[in-house]
Amino acid sequence: MSWIQRTLYGVDLDEEQAKQDQVKAQLAAENEKDREKFGDAWFEEAQANLDKSRINVEAEVDQAFDEGLQEGAANVSAVIRKPFEIVGTGIGAVLKGVPWWVWGIGLAVAGFYLWPVLGPMLGARRRRA
Repeated sequence: MSWIQRTLYGVDLDEEQAKQDQVKAQLAAENEKDREKFGDAWFEEAQANLDKSRINVEAEVDQAFDEGLQEGAANVSAVIRKPFEIVGTGIGAVLKGVPWWVWGIGLAVAGFYLWPVLGPMLGARRRRA
């Protein structure tokens, strides 16, 4: 599996987790040595901080991958959506610029000229019903 991780992520996650655990173990050993110098209260606080800072390498990489995937999907959808927004805004501006009464006259004229085509279709539908 490590060659798959190395190919996909560029690092071996198991190896990185082992390095992380080794560093944490060394730090815990150093804290144990310093326990005599600084006391038990300091040691407990240091150990608590060490426990808070534990990192799961695989979870961190998965989270970063998911964030990148979401950001990439947002970029792609924005690229696809933007031309439609531009065209829609332009057409909307033109359509809103025409007064309502011109639309009414245009609809009446279109109905007058299309009646020879639409009339028989509507009449045939009425006769069937």
